[in-house]
Amino acid sequence: GWLTIDGRNTDWLYRDLALVERTIGECRAGHPSVHYQPGHPHGFHTHIYMGEVHYCRILYEQNGGLSALKRLTEEYPLRLKRALVKSQLWEAGFALETSRKSAERGDSFYVAGCLFRCAACLVQVLFALNERYLINEKGSVAATDSLPLCPEDIRETVEFVLACPGKTSKQLVANIQRLEEITKVVEKLCAEPLRKLTNSE
Repeated sequence: GWLTIDGRNTDWLYRDLALVERTIGECRAGHPSVHYQPGHPHGFHTHIYMGEVHYCRILYEQNGGLSALKRLTEEYPLRLKRALVKSQLWEAGFALETSRKSAERGDSFYVAGCLFRCAACLVQVLFALNERYLINEKGSVAATDSLPLCPEDIRETVEFVLACPGKTSKQLVANIQRLEEITKVVEKLCAEPLRKLTNSE
């Protein structure tokens, strides 16, 4: 619920600690998942729980349960990193591939959705690649500026493409090409880290 504290709107989120603990275990084992949820246009990714615990400041606790969970998030899990990079890279490419015929037909609505999903997947990949927890889509593209491993022009490209996906077939195809080029750069950034992660297992 919402509460105003010192004139600032504050959003209270209540979490089931047993569910959070179970989900952290799944993520650490390399099994994150994503679920449809209003307010999360790319879906609620379960590793959000890990990020919330990692970044939270504990003001009060009785039994140390949250502190114990927080210790589990201190190091970004390598299995989570590998799972997110592989699955989200695949989906980014798939989103572009499935948008091509619709772009040729001038279907702006469908293509715009695919472009967003591609961009959102690339952001997930980059945060995982840099072992940084991502807890919300809001501001995430701008936040890629702070990531060491990141295409220099991803923010500019994503903002350009999503600000105006296109009304004509030509415009839609051109924007698919723009995100495809960024996707290839991200794939190259991930190639060596993925190889090392695979060999370390």
